[in-house]
Amino acid sequence: MKQFIFLLIFSPVFIYAQFGNRNLPPESWTRDVKYVAITSKEVLADPNEIHKLKAIEHASYICATAIPAQIKFSDFSLVEILPNNDKVYRLLIKSPGALGMMLMFENFKLDKGAKLWIYNKEKTHFAGMYSEKDNYQTNGEFLSSEVLGNEVIVEYLEPSQMHTVDFSITKVYHYFRGLKSGNGNGFGSSGSCMVNAACPEGAIKSAARAATCRIRVTGPSFSGFCSGTLISNTSGDGTPYIISANHCSAKSSLSDLINWEFDFLFESPSCNNPPIEPSALTYKGCTAPAYSGTDNGENSSDFLLLKLNSNLLTSTHDFTFLGWDRSDNNYENTVCYHHPKGDIKKVSTSSGFTSKVSYGNNVPNTHLALTWTPTAKGYSVTEEGSSGSGLVNNDGLLVGTLTGGSASCDNLSGVDMYGRFFVHWDKFGTANDRRLKPWLDPGNTGATISKSLKLSGAIIGISSHQMEEHLNYSLNLNQLKINWIKRGYDINIYNFLGQKVYQACTNSEELNVDFASFTKGIYIVEALNENKRAVMKISW
Repeated sequence: MKQFIFLLIFSPVFIYAQFGNRNLPPESWTRDVKYVAITSKEVLADPNEIHKLKAIEHASYICATAIPAQIKFSDFSLVEILPNNDKVYRLLIKSPGALGMMLMFENFKLDKGAKLWIYNKEKTHFAGMYSEKDNYQTNGEFLSSEVLGNEVIVEYLEPSQMHTVDFSITKVYHYFRGLKSGNGNGFGSSGSCMVNAACPEGAIKSAARAATCRIRVTGPSFSGFCSGTLISNTSGDGTPYIISANHCSAKSSLSDLINWEFDFLFESPSCNNPPIEPSALTYKGCTAPAYSGTDNGENSSDFLLLKLNSNLLTSTHDFTFLGWDRSDNNYENTVCYHHPKGDIKKVSTSSGFTSKVSYGNNVPNTHLALTWTPTAKGYSVTEEGSSGSGLVNNDGLLVGTLTGGSASCDNLSGVDMYGRFFVHWDKFGTANDRRLKPWLDPGNTGATISKSLKLSGAIIGISSHQMEEHLNYSLNLNQLKINWIKRGYDINIYNFLGQKVYQACTNSEELNVDFASFTKGIYIVEALNENKRAVMKISW
């Protein structure tokens, strides 16, 4: 039996996947707290390991090395007893030479009411507030966000009725690049030739711009950046698939994917570079349903299909799922949105034709090659961290994902190569985890093209009147029973493309709709009565 899921469109709750409350500074900052007596632990990065990570090719833009640490927090932290008998534990962690740090915890299980922050001694940058909402890993691991500086304080607030904290710090991620004073992770790191996505060039393919995200890739020994694209399937059901490059997962395992982060809307609000780092809409954790193989594109098209652990349809944000074209073609006038070196979103444009080439001279025609074209605002190309970003054709559909190339701000005429979506689809075997076909065409429609879709109540071909009332419903098998307080109203039902697939009117307060013949996907149910309107979103 198929099931309905009802989602209120104008929900006041903004959901960050698997995150607790954010951007709440430590409560101790409002008190006069002296840090002289804080116990400190020092961890040292291996210069040889940093050198090796910088030299790795065909990987993410690696910015940090992981330093093993076994620090049981309760054994090393000092405690302050507050007037209400709450306890505050603090520990200073030093990593000489670090531009910033992330911390990996084990036995991370915060009780209700407990709070944790990580911040630098200067009180200019912090991560948190972490709470019981962050106890999402079944194995008790938790990876913090980065904090600027080579000395950071871990502060844990334990309510008086709670037992002593028992978590440990097992790794310190030591940033050796990708951070600048006053800036967060990656911001401001890209080359000077890059053009912001908010420039006029970026308006050419607005769906691709909206669907592009920055990926913070984390492995057992490193952390870095790639780019990815939120992509549609033929069902239009909002499954949160993100396509990137398989080489971005080098040195990572499937168990590491729980710590990967995906930043949407990380871009400048204008064509100019902003003076401060813009905020992002961040989701954490994913799985990898399919990938092209273990090589770096020499013998494959180098794709990585990820599925977020979060249901994006519960967010109040209007997410765009980019459409695709799996045709065996070359393309003219292509565009790429990406996050070079983890920086804010940039756009690169090419007015010429692509050509079908091999990557590594092994398997022919696995990639599309191109050169970039100067525009009014610059001569944007790609860099490390751009890997995995989508190549978009003149119709605004994704046709490839970036593997690599020679283009840079120092080599504007260099050639970049994108793994072909045509090859990603089903050209490297029949196993489901080696092709896109079973995931992006779950109904086996045979479609060559999938349209982009934006999942929100107000944007799917429906007028944007304020919703004043809710619809009530009941469900019996495939029969949707709609009830409204208005006697006599019109019902319109739209699919995810904005097409009206059903309409009816009733003279009573109740209407029955048979959904048995409806295809799987997202639907918007709209009720109208004079000046009143009610809407609900259905996933069928």
